[in-house]
Order: sequence, then C-alpha cells, then structure tokens
Amino acid sequence: NAQVTPTAGGAYVNATLLFTNPGLHLIVLHATDTFYNIGIQLATVYVSPGAAPSVVLTALGTNSWTGWQGSAVNLAASASGGLGPYAYAWSFGDGGSASGANATHVFTVPGNYTVSVQVTDTVTLGTSTATHPIQIYALPALAITALPGPDGSLSIAFGSIVTGGSGLAKVTWSFGDGETVTGPAPTHDYASAGTYIVNATSTDPTGRTASAQVTLARP
Repeated sequence: NAQVTPTAGGAYVNATLLFTNPGLHLIVLHATDTFYNIGIQLATVYVSPGAAPSVVLTALGTNSWTGWQGSAVNLAASASGGLGPYAYAWSFGDGGSASGANATHVFTVPGNYTVSVQVTDTVTLGTSTATHPIQIYALPALAITALPGPDGSLSIAFGSIVTGGSGLAKVTWSFGDGETVTGPAPTHDYASAGTYIVNATSTDPTGRTASAQVTLARP
C-alpha cells in the first residue's frame, strides 16, 4: 500500500500496488485539482523476493553421480517451501541446459563437470540454486600386441593397452587353442604350429568391456 500525506486543505490518496518483479521500482504520483493545478511526487520502492524454496538434487540410475560419454544421464530436482509452483533451470557445465523438474543430458566429452539447477518460486519469486559434481567416463578401448616370446617360434609375448573406462581394467585372454588366462601381458607357448585366433577382453570396475582380436599363423 502506498499513501501520500496531503498538504493543508488536501485529501488522502491511497493506492494498492502489486509488483510482479523484485528490485527497485519508481512510483510517480501525478495529481491535478479542479483548478488544473498539477502536483508530482516521486518515490522509490525496493521490492525484495519472497521465500526461496529448498532444493535437493538426485542422480537417477545405478551409478549415481557418474556417467558415460555419449550416454544419457538422468537427473531430478525436488523443491519444497515457498508457495509454488516452481520453475527449474538446469546447467550441465558443458554449455548444455534444460528445464523442468527432471532432466536428461548427454555429455559428449569425458571429464568432470558441475551440474546446477536454479529453482524459482513463481509466486514469491524467491530462488535457490543447488549444485553437484559429476564424472563422465570415456568409453573403454583395448589394443593388443603379439611379439615373439622367449621360448622359440611357438612362444608369443602378448601385451595390452586399455584406455578409458572407470578405473583399472582386468584383461582376459583366449589364445585360440583352448587355453585362457587373465593378466595385462601374458606369454603363451603353443604346442604345435597352426593358425590361432586370439581374443582379449578388458573389464573395468563398473563391468564395462572392450575387446580386441589378432590372428596368428605359427609355422
């Protein structure tokens, strides 16, 4: 409510104003009497935002606040307090954005990001922001090598290079002759000459796998 105090012989003027945006607002009262005398009075009013909601961020899925390059990450924000309803504005730290209480985003580059959501009470105009870090893993890849081993022409020294994934990977080998072994760089001696298809599979701590294959012809 705004009230202007009149001068001698004047009358009170009351007005009720509803501000839809917080901040500084200039009020101009323009009054004209019956003799066409004009009076102007200015007032500045600061309107503060109302009660801000509380916000809780949740990552949906089995891996919590981790994800994979090129795969969708599902997130949810829960707001309470204020009057509601609420408006949600998401930022994913890679230039992406979204709206709504639930958000789905695909990170195309692995790395560490900070997800934030700003929640605005559309009635009180109070705002709150919640943030949470998220780690996006590169997809695992496996490369293998096969070099002459220490025990003659039927001996092969294998090697593996694993990139990406969520951590140290376990590499399992199948040498094409019925023998298998686990390790990053095994040596295998074949019993006889022939052509062998060697398969290797890496498995990271979350169960993600990558595979590689090489064909060997042993004289």
